[in-house]
Amino acid sequence: MKSSRLKRKKWIKRRSESRVKRDRIYAAVRWEILKSSEGHCARCDIYKGKAGLQVHHIHPRSRGGGDEAENLAPLCIECHDDIHFHTPEDKDDWIK
Repeated sequence: MKSSRLKRKKWIKRRSESRVKRDRIYAAVRWEILKSSEGHCARCDIYKGKAGLQVHHIHPRSRGGGDEAENLAPLCIECHDDIHFHTPEDKDDWIK
């Protein structure tokens, strides 16, 4: 638990230092992703409602991924954190 918290703090610091201004995901695209999920997480398939989901980039923008609907997945907070801070490099294969 302690190591994942430290890992997260380092990631946040590194991200804020190297962050480039970029456009946010369009609200309409975000809404379509959440609406099509019917409130279910794409990874664990547990119902969380639209308010309990976050939009995740399957292929990160930093590695050439875009904001198209095909590159976005609705994840619950727990799965989103797990993908970013606890899973191996093949984390993209964990999304259905």
